[in-house]
Amino acid sequence: MTEHPYAWLKRERPFKLRLAESGYSAREAIPVGENLYDPVLGWFEPDGSLLFADIGGQKEYGWDPSIGHGAVGVIRPDFSIDYRVPPENMGSFVSLQPSQAPAGFGAFGGDVFLVGQEEPGRAASKKGHLVFHLPRGADRLEIFSRLPTIEGKVPGAAVTGPFGRHGTPQEGYLYIVSIMNAIVYRMDCRGHAESYARLDLIEPKIMPINMGWAPEWWGDLAGEMIVWGKQGCTWMDAFDPKYPFSYWHIDASGRVNPEPIEPRPSALAASNMSSFLGHKAPAEFGRFGGDIFFVDEGEHDLMHRNYRPESSVLPYDAKLMRIDKNGNAHVFADNFFGGFTDLRFQKNRLIMGLLGKGYSTGDYHHPDAAIYEIKVGQ
Repeated sequence: MTEHPYAWLKRERPFKLRLAESGYSAREAIPVGENLYDPVLGWFEPDGSLLFADIGGQKEYGWDPSIGHGAVGVIRPDFSIDYRVPPENMGSFVSLQPSQAPAGFGAFGGDVFLVGQEEPGRAASKKGHLVFHLPRGADRLEIFSRLPTIEGKVPGAAVTGPFGRHGTPQEGYLYIVSIMNAIVYRMDCRGHAESYARLDLIEPKIMPINMGWAPEWWGDLAGEMIVWGKQGCTWMDAFDPKYPFSYWHIDASGRVNPEPIEPRPSALAASNMSSFLGHKAPAEFGRFGGDIFFVDEGEHDLMHRNYRPESSVLPYDAKLMRIDKNGNAHVFADNFFGGFTDLRFQKNRLIMGLLGKGYSTGDYHHPDAAIYEIKVGQ
């Protein structure tokens, strides 16, 4: 009997997650070594499917540097995968983090938008990025816009941010941040993209990593734009990619407060974390409904810059943390590998997307990601 081509990866990366609390169960719902490379989780569709974009993966196992990589699809409630844009339809493109257009975004309400590379590989991550649109019923991405170079600063390593909230000055725009040039862009429904906030003008230098709207548990900053990253370095530097990270507030006019702010709750600042604003558990999630959850990624390099296929196995030192109603942090689960873990709650269950060693835009091109499910009961 022929061994699975990624049997070695399955042996290297077994499911070992431990729950610290009774009344819950956990499992590896989509295993390592199969279909997933770098899944970035999006949102739940009306039928309960979870939309995602995968940064890696081509039609065949392996790596062809001359073609694009990635996919867009949904994870069905039974954890089967239904691709909307299969890897063979990516052309030369690379898909990154998805964002869903609101009803007021022209004729595109509910559609998938995402930022990505025009070409594959790490070299293209340093070039200008595109905004892609996936029309309803289509199986290929369309170029919707190109991010402009500002004062000679190329928008490399761009990350899809959120759409503006209804009834606010930010309504009608998609927000995007370039890790490389430290500029926040906004794009309207006609595809016009422009500079919105200039983190690149602040000293010491800021390297943004992600952004979003502060949720209600952020109190006085709820609903405000928050950018998360590192200070004193740029994406082109040989920086320490681990904790500590900092937070900055950008007001409705695009003005950046140059002084880092304390996150809410403050326990969010105490780890090498990926879910930077936290995720609130719904009431259906047992006795911890209403608590804030995040992942401490342990010793993992969140920028995925230092892993190679021949490098050592990942440590199982990541922890799923929860913050109780009094602001105190507790370990909810541990003994799993880190790697920019995505969290999505759906009623009585939590879906975890574990990316593994490295983004496929770099030098690691194996399906080493997994999807875990934690739910109330057995």
